Amino acid sequence: MNKTMLGQRRAGLQAGACALAILSLAGCGGGEAGTIPDHGTSTSEHMNCLTTCVPASTLSAGQMEAHFYLEDDGTRTQAQAGFFSGFTIGYNVELGAEPLYFVRGTDAQRMALPLVGNGQAGAPIGDPYIYDFARRATAAVAGQFELHHGGQVYTSSVTLPAPFAISSPGNGSTYGRTSSVVPILLDAARPEATWDVANANCSATDGTTWVSGGGDGTPYFSTADGRSVQFRASDYMAALRFTNTTTGAVATLTSCNITLQATVTSGGTMADGFRAGSSISGLQLRKVQITLR
Repeated sequence: MNKTMLGQRRAGLQAGACALAILSLAGCGGGEAGTIPDHGTSTSEHMNCLTTCVPASTLSAGQMEAHFYLEDDGTRTQAQAGFFSGFTIGYNVELGAEPLYFVRGTDAQRMALPLVGNGQAGAPIGDPYIYDFARRATAAVAGQFELHHGGQVYTSSVTLPAPFAISSPGNGSTYGRTSSVVPILLDAARPEATWDVANANCSATDGTTWVSGGGDGTPYFSTADGRSVQFRASDYMAALRFTNTTTGAVATLTSCNITLQATVTSGGTMADGFRAGSSISGLQLRKVQITLR
């Protein structure tokens, strides 16, 4: 799950009853929202499932939980779709010969499994079906996910929110770890954006390292106008605790490489017939990496 995906929002597999935390066996869809598979697509029809992959042809729509995402990370735009049956980690429904299209106007593109570095499809568990835009969207984009299943067509629609950019700070900017506030400036006001620490990789005085998967930084951001945002770095650093598993001592963190993420989300219209918990959304995600030392 450490590959660069643009698709599925946040660290932690997101789907239906799955919380934003780490994988839950209560029925979690595959992949990470907010990441985008970046190796193109494969001609293979087979996924890599945690247990047994389930052919869509053996299921009714009501037995499949569907999750559709239209996402942009500032460099690429991608449509993603995943399905699972039962309660498992990662998408586990293979569409096989049943086509899934991403449709914009009269243009319909068949979605496929991502191609990983070794040339095999589906090496990560439960990757989504994807479609990469030939050119990144530069405005709000509307589209439809069209699944042909069991002699019926299931159409779900969504609009990608308008793009935005983080004007400052630049990637790699360094601040003192006791800095009270790191100022962030967007190119336009986006008061609806949610902010978080996507991940943090920290070093401690005892020579050990500490890595956080993110999802714990929301309380440390504030904004009055939706454009100028303050990240309370000193409060965030003060709240971090790293216990050496060998000695049991609480180490002092000396530096952290931190990725800050802003997300603007839009809802969509889900086709009738899928299992409860199915979802669809459009996501604009922007990240910037800073160092606190």
